[in-house]
Amino acid sequence: MADAPKILGTDTLRSAYPKLNAAIDNSNSALTKATTAETNATNALTTANEANEKSDFTQTQLDQVAGASTIDPAVSQMKVDTEGVTHDSPDARLRADYDKVMLKTDTLVPKRHIFGGQLASLKESLANPLEQITGIVFIGDSITWGRTLPENAPTEPRDGTLSDPRDYFASPSYVNEFKRYIGSQYAFNALPVLSNWPASPSGEAIAEYTVQHILYPKGGDFSYSVTGTATTVVESSTPSSITGFQYRLDAASTGTGVHVVSFPFTGDRFTLSFGATTDALSYELFVDGISQGIFSTTPGVDGVVTGNDNRREHIFNYVRNKTIRIETRQAGYVGTGKLRLEGIIVNKKIRITNQGINGATSFSYRNNNLAGNTFGDGVAVGTEDNYVFVQIGTNDRIIRTDTPKGSNTYKGNLKSLLDKITPLAKVILMCANPAVNESSTTYSFNMERVRDVVYRTAKENSLDMIDNHAIFNGVDMNLVTADGLHPNELGFRIMVRNIINSLEYT
Repeated sequence: MADAPKILGTDTLRSAYPKLNAAIDNSNSALTKATTAETNATNALTTANEANEKSDFTQTQLDQVAGASTIDPAVSQMKVDTEGVTHDSPDARLRADYDKVMLKTDTLVPKRHIFGGQLASLKESLANPLEQITGIVFIGDSITWGRTLPENAPTEPRDGTLSDPRDYFASPSYVNEFKRYIGSQYAFNALPVLSNWPASPSGEAIAEYTVQHILYPKGGDFSYSVTGTATTVVESSTPSSITGFQYRLDAASTGTGVHVVSFPFTGDRFTLSFGATTDALSYELFVDGISQGIFSTTPGVDGVVTGNDNRREHIFNYVRNKTIRIETRQAGYVGTGKLRLEGIIVNKKIRITNQGINGATSFSYRNNNLAGNTFGDGVAVGTEDNYVFVQIGTNDRIIRTDTPKGSNTYKGNLKSLLDKITPLAKVILMCANPAVNESSTTYSFNMERVRDVVYRTAKENSLDMIDNHAIFNGVDMNLVTADGLHPNELGFRIMVRNIINSLEYT
């Protein structure tokens, strides 16, 4: 809006009226804007008053529900945490408990007892490429199965055997979270191949990761020796070799020399990469002292071609911590023959199987699911499983007419179960979380007694123990369980973090 021009003394009526009209127009415009501003201000005041009223109402309700009222006994009780500390409000108490729980998941000191070194052995196995198969089994009850999570698979029908349904891999149970952690840390984030126990109608009990390792066969875990005469060893940079180098073992046809390369191995296969020329030596492969045959490295034989990175996969019966030997053999070449070793390729498999069975006790698990059972669903621990976590005992507390009361019966049954497993694999014992309901009319002993039995059994049998009971000390179990017994997602997160930290900080 521009300023209206002023009327001058020299203006005539004819020249002044446009100026008068402009002044009137400006006045009308100003009045309109003033009216609009007043309306907007009134509306803003009304909105502010309404917001203030809503804020006051909300605050009043918050004060009633989570505030400092000491009149309502329920509200007062909600302010007190598990350590007896009274907070300003139930909301403050819940936040404090939540912060306490969250702190435990990532920075907690593991609660475990090292009696036999099985945890350290498992860590070494996971990291060792010459343990071509690391088989891990979890034995337990519904907590190991992963019950009461929203993502759970169907649990019925079931009869307490290995033919029971299993959980889905997607659920955040402690076993599934352990599987994911192992895949990320020891299999370079490889995607798992999921499968189920053959006798089970549904679920995904098994996750298997595969990661390839390429090893130069000299030094480190590899040993070299030689017998006889007329031998030499030549090591050279070879860009077209799988490792960029070649380890050449020479032996004259006029001599008696034999080169031997050996290494420890667990598994059932590896691939040898080698170079080939016409002046080749053959090699004989021994697995645990048993010859697997003599193999040529001469071009034109068994698909071998002149050049580098010929590959031959050797497959044999599964062995555990046995010695592989590669010994040179003359191949009919007159002169100095050469075995050109370039690499050992190991496709390492990490297989983790959840054999948790809903409702299982140590007694029923031993009878239904281990060697000697008559159900025809297999056995929970196979020949290629070398590490077993056992967390069972929650259901052993239940009073039954066919079982004597008390923790001593549980101790005997647990030992009988272990007697079936320890000849097959290295065992790590675990104790499950505390329970809210410890009614003496339902249970003949409580979870603390379960922990005591597990601890004593672990110590007596030189087995490492992970204490998933003690890790919840000071935590309101109603916050970390779905029903007072089975962990919710947060509870499983605490449990698996204790297991992971026990593994990593042994």
